[in-house]
Amino acid sequence: GRSVGYCPPIPLAALAAPMVTLAATSARSDALGTGLVALALALGAEGRAGAWAGLALAAGVGARPSLAVWAVAVAAGWSWRWRTRRWALGAFVLGCGAWAAGLVVAAGGAEAYVAALRAQAEGHFHQWGATALTHGGWSERARWWLADVVTGLGGDASAAGVASGAAWCVLALAGARARPRELGGVCAGLAGYGLWVLAAQNVAGSPRHLLPVVAAVAWAAAEGARALSERGRAWRAGVC
Repeated sequence: GRSVGYCPPIPLAALAAPMVTLAATSARSDALGTGLVALALALGAEGRAGAWAGLALAAGVGARPSLAVWAVAVAAGWSWRWRTRRWALGAFVLGCGAWAAGLVVAAGGAEAYVAALRAQAEGHFHQWGATALTHGGWSERARWWLADVVTGLGGDASAAGVASGAAWCVLALAGARARPRELGGVCAGLAGYGLWVLAAQNVAGSPRHLLPVVAAVAWAAAEGARALSERGRAWRAGVC
């Protein structure tokens, strides 16, 4: 028979975070890209991930190119299990090539496409992107980063808000401990993406860039709550 592993309940768990719910009702690329990468992770959790997982991952990068840091980490994780993930990896490479080729054609050729990329990079990093090169010191940006995550989870600067954020984090750690294989790779990939946001995105004025991080924390917290609930039931069963 077909071997099927753990398939994470990403969408329902992530919707527990206000930022995710708000993004899901907005016509922006953030939610679409994050949702497609989450779909790829869910499909890739199967014992033998097929081409649909790779296509979903490639579509996520196409919808939101800044997620490439996360997507490449996911693909790298798949490469360690080449025998059961080769179709997903092949589809990911072909999918990225397909949308990249479309962009080249739309730009009027490879030279015009490279020129557009250079102009975009120059504008983003030195003019409007509010990156670390132009906006705030590292400590200040780190505070904005943390505040964006706490706010995305429904907290604020009040004592109750900070306590709420701490509770989310405690549950997320419990979830990572309960599901190290599934959540470990996700967290590793998002660590790179989180650093990318810290250095190269507008953490002061656009919290939406941290949507994938907030969604992952909510997912891990849901797993933590489930693990603690199961442990509690087991304890009560043993006592009674």
